[in-house]
Amino acid sequence: MLVHDLNEKAKAASDVWDYFQKITDENNILKSNKCRLCNTTFAASCATTTLRHHLQKKHTITYTSNISNNQTKLTSYRFKPYTKSEQSHITTNLVDWITVNLQPFKIVEQVEFKKLVHSLDPRYIIPCRRTIKDNVIIRFTDSKKNIFTYLNSFTSKIALTTDIWTCSITSQSYLGIIIHFITNL
Repeated sequence: MLVHDLNEKAKAASDVWDYFQKITDENNILKSNKCRLCNTTFAASCATTTLRHHLQKKHTITYTSNISNNQTKLTSYRFKPYTKSEQSHITTNLVDWITVNLQPFKIVEQVEFKKLVHSLDPRYIIPCRRTIKDNVIIRFTDSKKNIFTYLNSFTSKIALTTDIWTCSITSQSYLGIIIHFITNL
């Protein structure tokens, strides 16, 4: 019989393997698992849960003290994702930010942006760019209706002034529209 220490990859899978050796025959076929603390032997098919129960019952002081020292500490908390209404509120703010700052829709798919949002709020699920685009179109349509309703409510005349210019550095074109009106006579 041969006794093998587990490789590093297998050790990382479960903490119980720090306390057990795998025993194989000359053909490298696993025959059993042997406790390093008391030499108790377990079948090769024995689950790690059974091995952990052995450690907890027979070697409580050794096993628990090592677990508390080696156990990974949680550095972040797990939360349930936001409800649809909570998610919608944040998405509305995201759409406002994208439109006001002239960001491309695909910014929500960039790794750095996802990291930033996740670091600020891990519960928020960032929508895809198509959803952002649909939300921008809905917001534009609603705003356009509100402006038309507002302008149609005037009993006085209105004056429109337009201005078109191009940025010499970026070659981007801009259109400005100014509306003058009197609300109270």
